[in-house]
Amino acid sequence: MAVVSKELFYEHITSETPCSVLHLWSSSCMDGISFVAVNVLVGAIKFFGPIYVLRLLLSWKKISPKYLLTHALAYARAVTYGLTFSILFFGGLCVLCNINGFKYYNNPKIAGAVSGLSVLVESQDNKTFNSLIFFNQTVESFVNFLTYSTDKKRSPIGETLVFMLISSTLMYLFKTQPNSIPFLHLWFYPTGSLSEQEPSQANCTHKKSCFEYGYKGAFKFFCVGYVLELIKNMLPRTGRVFSQPKMLSQMLLSRKNVLFGLFFGSYVLLYRHIGCYLRKKDGGEFPIHSVVAGLLAGSTYYLKPNRQIPIIGFTTILQLLWQRILFKYNLPKIPYDLLVFMISNGILMHFRFLLDDYCPKYTLNMLNITTSNLAQHIHDRMSCLMNHTEKEYNIVV
Repeated sequence: MAVVSKELFYEHITSETPCSVLHLWSSSCMDGISFVAVNVLVGAIKFFGPIYVLRLLLSWKKISPKYLLTHALAYARAVTYGLTFSILFFGGLCVLCNINGFKYYNNPKIAGAVSGLSVLVESQDNKTFNSLIFFNQTVESFVNFLTYSTDKKRSPIGETLVFMLISSTLMYLFKTQPNSIPFLHLWFYPTGSLSEQEPSQANCTHKKSCFEYGYKGAFKFFCVGYVLELIKNMLPRTGRVFSQPKMLSQMLLSRKNVLFGLFFGSYVLLYRHIGCYLRKKDGGEFPIHSVVAGLLAGSTYYLKPNRQIPIIGFTTILQLLWQRILFKYNLPKIPYDLLVFMISNGILMHFRFLLDDYCPKYTLNMLNITTSNLAQHIHDRMSCLMNHTEKEYNIVV
């Protein structure tokens, strides 16, 4: 079962269908949720462990007994967030099934939105970060849906042109920000606003030569891109990577990592050199320079097309526009990041269990790891239900 339409769902699900089809290991909802909680506790420890170890390694200069304790507490909060998430989601599904039966197609959306409250366990920075990740995954789900449902093949040239326009718009918005309020975003190369800088002058403001400025930035962001791609490929295989040294060496030498690093590095190189050239040519720095530099630098996307990058660019554009709205208008002070997370999570859970073909790989891998593959077992059980087949599942904690 890859995609379950409303018609297919209502053809096979009736008001008599019990919610035990979700927790096939037990007919009791409480026992079923307890089983999920134990598996998610183990899975969350595995999923968040490498992330927090990496954070610790990246901030090795700050390491002290107090810092280690703070880091350990942050890790515990992340695991608690994962555990709370699973209890609210599966508990929410059972509650909905007991209220109205297992017959409503939108149950995963509602339970997913409610389980989004689990992010309140996290720190404010992690709340915002999780909201950004899940919102990006939601946008990617809709992009996948539109792409696959129209039977259009991916075009590297077409995607590159789209990315060039996104890059151009994004760099212009960064450069023309009306205020200097910092905010968390996922874009890899933000630039400072003109309002934060000294009055425009013909000479570049960087201390070293333009050549050195460009190539130092290119090397730094090559490393950033290489490491990000490496981590992305390693996380779903963490256990196997460390038990099989040969796999680790293969991943370190992967062509994908190098190409992604080259994309990041060459983007920064082009953007900086074009910016320097236009500044000297026009006798100062102007917002239009960011438009041109962002457009041309965006052509490097062709080196390693990755749909997630233009999606991140698009959502960062939305963030920048939202920052301008907040700056200009006195909006009510409500937890917007929590609302975004809850809505995004509801949509993602719907995609995961009913529209699997369009669900982003990151979401699939994350849920499989954090639930110790229970999410996949439930999905497979639903598949059997839709196809009127039976299958034995030996699920062990």
